[in-house]
Amino acid sequence: MMKFAKIQSLIHNIFPKRYFQRHVQNFEPVPAYFYHQIEASEFEQICKLIVQRNFQALTINQLLDHSFDPKAPALLLTMDDGWSSVWSIAFPLARKYGIRLTLFLVPDLIEDSSECRSTLDDSIDPAILSQRDLSDRAMLTWGEVQAMHESGYVEIQSHSLNHGMVFTSASPCEFSTPSSPFPRADRVPMIAQVKGEDVAKSKPSLGTPLYPLAPALVAPQRFIENEKVREQCVALVQEQGGEQFFQQENWQQRLQQTLNQVEEKGHWEGEQERRDRYQNDLLKAKSKIEDRLPGLKVRAFAPPWGAMHPDLSAIVQQTGHELLMLADPLPELSQENYLPIYPRLKGNAIWILLQGQILGTLAWFKANQRSKERLANGAIP
Repeated sequence: MMKFAKIQSLIHNIFPKRYFQRHVQNFEPVPAYFYHQIEASEFEQICKLIVQRNFQALTINQLLDHSFDPKAPALLLTMDDGWSSVWSIAFPLARKYGIRLTLFLVPDLIEDSSECRSTLDDSIDPAILSQRDLSDRAMLTWGEVQAMHESGYVEIQSHSLNHGMVFTSASPCEFSTPSSPFPRADRVPMIAQVKGEDVAKSKPSLGTPLYPLAPALVAPQRFIENEKVREQCVALVQEQGGEQFFQQENWQQRLQQTLNQVEEKGHWEGEQERRDRYQNDLLKAKSKIEDRLPGLKVRAFAPPWGAMHPDLSAIVQQTGHELLMLADPLPELSQENYLPIYPRLKGNAIWILLQGQILGTLAWFKANQRSKERLANGAIP
């Protein structure tokens, strides 16, 4: 089954027009591609080819409103999450070549600052700008988001409230330590309950029991830990010197003993609780983006990782969205889905659309190799 899925994905990337004609309904089948962190030289080559091939680079609103020339070639360039390189690299290049982008934003990950940092336009070495994506200030500031929005080159849509993950097992698998990186190098938060309210934590307190995780909008069941369990484990570490506690040979056994002292470890989330959480996530994300960017209406939603629980699509519609953007391979959808679905392919495959099956496929394989190298160095292609 896994081998068949890989072959099928390969075919989708090599024949993008056929793929989008098959899966897109009620719209022109415009090929759509998604990116995360942007590398300057490669993205500029893509921009040049878009202009040379006379492609229209559309936004989601243009797609929804059918406000483009359907007879001319078109594509959608979308960016996920809100990494700093969208501002420092992708935005100045898009403006230079007259190309429009759509940014699927995670509002709770955006830095609460009005600062607009340096970009390629300031003659900064692209390698230095790329390193910002791996720093303590890896995400966009609200000042940068607002500047891109006001420019008209970058359209903002929703990518969930916090891109978080939830527990999917009642059995802890480890504890938070000074040397244990949380998923995606502390960029993807864990959703925990604090005084009965969900809170996104990118760096759980030392000693926090960690359970198997899954994306918050995908997991069929969520385990909600007893807050007392977490509080007692964290308190033990703090009382015993914080980071120094983990230099003791028996630190894990001591945390496990503390964990075992609480009989009620937690409970499973109910179906209605899960649906309410989904709705709260989508409504808050939409509201936060629109409040920060007056005049903007969020119309499309792209779930993190391009995946979702089957019944999420109905909630996307109920929360005022008009389009659901997914990723190949498309997940199984609920019978309750009435919202238009639009797929996306990974950005590396855009070379095939721009250069044809032969040259484009070669360029695609090279781009995939570069992505693997960047991934090994901590980047997210």
